Amino acid sequence: MFVHFDYSPLRHAESRLMPLLNMNVLSVDSNDLVPGLIKQILRVANNQPPYWKKRITVLLDAILEELCATSDSASREKEHPLPIQIAEAIAYMEEHLAEPLTIEAIARKSGWSHEHFTRMFVASIGISPKRALLERRLLRAEQLMTNGKWAIKQISYGVGFRDEHHFSKMYKQIRGITASDYIERCKDPQFRHGAAAVDLETRYPLNRHISIDSDIK
Repeated sequence: MFVHFDYSPLRHAESRLMPLLNMNVLSVDSNDLVPGLIKQILRVANNQPPYWKKRITVLLDAILEELCATSDSASREKEHPLPIQIAEAIAYMEEHLAEPLTIEAIARKSGWSHEHFTRMFVASIGISPKRALLERRLLRAEQLMTNGKWAIKQISYGVGFRDEHHFSKMYKQIRGITASDYIERCKDPQFRHGAAAVDLETRYPLNRHISIDSDIK
């Protein structure tokens, strides 16, 4: 997906967003949230529900924040690239979330001992590999809950938890609300419009020119 836009408020925004104006191409392959937000903008613009321009403005602001964060991460990675073992471990987690992964098994794939792998992971990422795996599973679960097509039990197994009870316990512990509460929030149309479209394979309207004024209320 290629997207080109000129958003005038960006030119008068905070200095931290300025690097985006100097970049011709910014890859977001590793960030599945941005393509989802863009597709949501196109869907809202195509259907034009009530307050559709305001919703698009909110979504576009979210995209700019994500692009800014992606740009910062890319700059840091150039200065301090991840060890290949850590990068491969993260990719392996993403590709096998539904499987009963253990940190010991991931460490063995890296060729390091469990202790050394954990130390290097924390030094590179800032959190433990166990927490990183859990966060990725919860994020994937939230994408599925936003979609609204899966029951909690299906989601639990689909993101690698051993049962529904374990998933619900960990979700409440980390997020501070229950999975059922999150699903209820997803029923709110305004919440759903602000959430990323998670089905990235669904077709969406092409070649739309969308003009958004900066003073939309």
